[in-house]
Amino acid sequence: MRSPFLLLLLALAISLVISWWSHPLREAVMGGDPARQLATLATSDRDLAAALAAADRGDASPLVQWLNRAEPLERQQVGLLIVKSAAGNPPSDQKIYQQRHRLLPFVSVSTGNAEIDRTLDNALAYALVVGTASPVPEEVALAKTLADRLAAPARDGRDHALFDTIGCVRFVAGDAAAAKAAFTSAVEHATAAHVEEHQLDLYRRRLAASERLATQPGERLPLEAPTP
Repeated sequence: MRSPFLLLLLALAISLVISWWSHPLREAVMGGDPARQLATLATSDRDLAAALAAADRGDASPLVQWLNRAEPLERQQVGLLIVKSAAGNPPSDQKIYQQRHRLLPFVSVSTGNAEIDRTLDNALAYALVVGTASPVPEEVALAKTLADRLAAPARDGRDHALFDTIGCVRFVAGDAAAAKAAFTSAVEHATAAHVEEHQLDLYRRRLAASERLATQPGERLPLEAPTP
């Protein structure tokens, strides 16, 4: 399991390190049980509890309304806890996909923190194309929109995880050339970062699959584990 959002959470932690011990987001990033933390917040905020329950039923609009009323730090805290609790322990893209309606509001509502927004975009985009065996066209279209938003940060930060997400989205969308370019960058930057071999091997297998995709439209994206 690649846990793409966890790589970006690490970057977020590093960016906050100067004032880390007193930073209000420290517990949301490094705390023990994000589901319990989120439940505690929901217990003290009935509107948030109702919004999360509605999202679990497939209606994200109440959560959009809650986020629009919330203060930036509240949006950031809830966003981090949602993505961490949705992933589960151990992390799973399938679990994120199952709770995608909790993440969907952040597509249109910014937390006010670019790195947290990027973490949420990355997790949702990856889950939409990898967390299910049969992505529907509307979800692929949304993943493409998110991949477009991730493109500039990927180039600027040289983050192999972002390039991998972009490659997965382009692959599932059938754009072999764009997928190949993204996976090539993922391999290059992962090699430079000395990532674990199993991670680099996955990127290489996805790159090889994207090269075959140009002549074999039925080529499947390599996964770390079977999807349901």
